[in-house]
Amino acid sequence: MIAREVERRLLPRYVAALAEATERQAEYKAYVATIQRQAAELAALLDVAVSPDGGETQPRIYRYQRTTDDGLAVVQIQGGYERHRIELTLPHDEALAVVRTLVAVWG
Repeated sequence: MIAREVERRLLPRYVAALAEATERQAEYKAYVATIQRQAAELAALLDVAVSPDGGETQPRIYRYQRTTDDGLAVVQIQGGYERHRIELTLPHDEALAVVRTLVAVWG
């Protein structure tokens, strides 16, 4: 008798809650997979690996490069979902070239 009442009252709500949780989990996994794929694409362009210090939803990518004036150029990218934050530390002439390129791309 108790088992029938549990099955009648609780099981339908549990099945619905489980289905909703499973759907949310699948959406989150797809979200993380997109972030990781995009971070890997950016890292491949820079010929580096994605850093493990940003976690699965905010991956970080670093590239350090010696410049001709014995300085250091740094590219740091914080990946996100469809949008990324890019920070450049460059000598002035290289910064000008990057900004010119951005202006040309933006038209």
